[in-house]
Amino acid sequence: MSVEPETDDNAEQIAQEIHENEEAVTLPSREKVKWWQSPDSGPNDTRRWGCIFPLLIVGIVAYWGYLGYGWLDGEGWIEHNHDTPVWIKGEWLAGEYRLCRMPLSPNQSLPLSAHLLCGQSGVDTLKDENAWPTDFVGSISDHEFFMLMAGQWSDVEQHFHVLPVNYWGKINRSNRTMFSWRCQRNGDSLTCKALN
Repeated sequence: MSVEPETDDNAEQIAQEIHENEEAVTLPSREKVKWWQSPDSGPNDTRRWGCIFPLLIVGIVAYWGYLGYGWLDGEGWIEHNHDTPVWIKGEWLAGEYRLCRMPLSPNQSLPLSAHLLCGQSGVDTLKDENAWPTDFVGSISDHEFFMLMAGQWSDVEQHFHVLPVNYWGKINRSNRTMFSWRCQRNGDSLTCKALN
């Protein structure tokens, strides 16, 4: 079998066949392809949502988780642990409950300025929720109380013991000036539940 050398006639014939077949070959246009489609995807191709759908689900779950945490925290179902200065009046037995107050000092925020004032059980039943416990006010000097009203806890720190406290309820609040807690002594720590 012999191979014919290419001639000008063969080259012209090949060029004419290529020219005739150009109309039959269509390539996908880049202008018709959207950013989420691959060039070979059709209009019903579900692969384009392969990345977007899981990210959407994760975003929705994170949003509802954030809202759920805030609601649970506000209802007292989330525990917060802080080492808190605690003023204790008299002897407080392990397992005993007391009503404790937590004042919000001017220009300070909770939990950084948290101090618990725990008078003797049942003695300090205040009708005014914003009043300072009378047994605490009676145990400090007038100058120390004046400094407290100015937001200076440093003058009365010698009257406090720093204890680990487990708070059940939202501690980072600013809607009042005095917060009430029902606290139980657990040996060397306290467990307190928000009352307001």
